[in-house]
Amino acid sequence: MKLSCLCYYALTTREKTYWSQIINNMCFYTCFLSLCFPKIRFKIFLLVISESYRATGVFLLIEEGTYYTLNFTAARDACLSLNVTMATEYQISKAVTHGLETCKYGWIAEQIAVIPRISPKQNCGQGNIGVVSWKASADKKFGVFCFNASGITYFLIFVDTAVLSDKNKIRRSFTS
Repeated sequence: MKLSCLCYYALTTREKTYWSQIINNMCFYTCFLSLCFPKIRFKIFLLVISESYRATGVFLLIEEGTYYTLNFTAARDACLSLNVTMATEYQISKAVTHGLETCKYGWIAEQIAVIPRISPKQNCGQGNIGVVSWKASADKKFGVFCFNASGITYFLIFVDTAVLSDKNKIRRSFTS
């Protein structure tokens, strides 16, 4: 049987330096485990949490690397797997007023992809500012903006396993 693993980790801008060594170790052990267990599929996701997160609860979930991998359904499921919801356009707008800015598209609950922009940049939202939206088809792949109403910041590792049965899940989370 195949074992599929999803690892999520969350970092604020300030915490990136602090957690980089931990993440490097995690990546090393992930590679080591994949050599020991060739049927294991690992997928690492990065939760990009802005400094405005504590005020708004909005964060971007993207697969680590340069390519988007989540269609709308997978994006919704990714947020739900973290026990949070997809952010709404209102929540994104509020987050922008608190400093949220990315150069990555992410799905939101209204089934549109958005880039939150504070400053204009031609290659990010075509130079527009605010919540820059794109009405794409649901099968188009982006990241996803999730919303955590509790406002608690997490360093989270999520492993979804199908070794024993499809219902088995192991979830470990560490609060920072």
